[in-house]
Amino acid sequence: MEKPINKPVFSLKWKAGLFFGGLVFIFLSSFPLMVNWNMQQRFELFRLEIQQQYQQQLFGQLKTGSEELQRLAEFILAFSPGKVESNKLSNIEQALTKHRSELELHWNVTQAWIIDFPTQKLGGWGQPLPNTIKALIPLTIKTEKAHSYINCYQGCQQYLLLPILSEAETRHVLILGYNISNTLLAFQSQTGADVAVISNDSDEHALRRKDNQIWGKHINALTSFSDNIDFLQQLAKYYNFDNIDQHGLLVRDKRLPVEFQIIKIDNVDDVMLIIIDDIHHQQQAILDVTYRSIVISLLGVILIGGSIFFFLSAPLRRLSSVSRALPLLGQKQYASARKLINPNPEQKHRRLDELDLLEDSSYALSSQLEGMEQAIKERTDSLNLRTVELRDERDFVKNLIDTAQLMIITLDKPVSYTHLRAHETEADL
Repeated sequence: MEKPINKPVFSLKWKAGLFFGGLVFIFLSSFPLMVNWNMQQRFELFRLEIQQQYQQQLFGQLKTGSEELQRLAEFILAFSPGKVESNKLSNIEQALTKHRSELELHWNVTQAWIIDFPTQKLGGWGQPLPNTIKALIPLTIKTEKAHSYINCYQGCQQYLLLPILSEAETRHVLILGYNISNTLLAFQSQTGADVAVISNDSDEHALRRKDNQIWGKHINALTSFSDNIDFLQQLAKYYNFDNIDQHGLLVRDKRLPVEFQIIKIDNVDDVMLIIIDDIHHQQQAILDVTYRSIVISLLGVILIGGSIFFFLSAPLRRLSSVSRALPLLGQKQYASARKLINPNPEQKHRRLDELDLLEDSSYALSSQLEGMEQAIKERTDSLNLRTVELRDERDFVKNLIDTAQLMIITLDKPVSYTHLRAHETEADL
């Protein structure tokens, strides 16, 4: 009989524990990933909606300011008596000069001019008009419609060009320019987001600070300047202008705690608005939720994995005992095998399972094998004893025949002569 090969055994209990524990770990580890993915998707949609609202609100405030200024200009024109050819232009100019302080304080108007086209004669007050605004005068006269335009050559100004209509050919345009800084500050106070205005025109004098540039353009206006100037410079460092020169583009960089929305104004090529919003707290909230879900998943792995291990330990321990008892049967160590199996006497009062049947069968098998071995041993001893007795009888008869002084005839079972011996004579029949 070959000796069993002793190999290291990896218990089924640990295999089951690792298998089910791995499944639980994979399932619960996917939970934080799903939570983070869901939070990121919701965050993206939320930020997209917020930025759309910001853009609409900023444009709405700029448009509202332009419309209010247009109503003011129409009011001035309507209540300036006289004909255009005579004294109406003079009355308009006098009204603008008379109410200059009120226009500057309450309406934030910085420039008010009446332009005669094509002579370009000026009447009014404020700094001279930029060439970009002058170039719009022919279009305003031709269409006889009001036009609004943002220019940052003399500070960030929104200009309103309103034609002065007459019965004859229209030749005069009323131009009002007002600073949009109050509009930007109002937007900041209402939304909490900051706004930057960048353009191709330098405005170092209006800003009263060093001219700051990004992408070769000038920063003409910026709310919360000290807080946001570094973010804008890092934005220009990390991204090329050609890649983000798109209307409504959102830029969110993990290295920065803010989000940028780049907005280009229709019909204004050299001015661009950038909405800057702090999203650090929202991103930190997502991280906190993700970390909490990871902790919950780890606790779930420990609790569920421990519960599974505890639940499987008892039956697998019984199965291990049976697996260690079966080799003992081959080694004829029946008492040791039954000691390992040791079926629970209370199992008769509950439902049996496969392990109970295996234990009972193994226990009964050990008893049967031990009984068979005992019977074989007793039979073997009996046969050995009978063999000895027969050998003694054979030797006695042989010695008797060999030493007898008489004629001895031995008969077989069918009463045939098989052996004849006389004194000094032996013959076979």
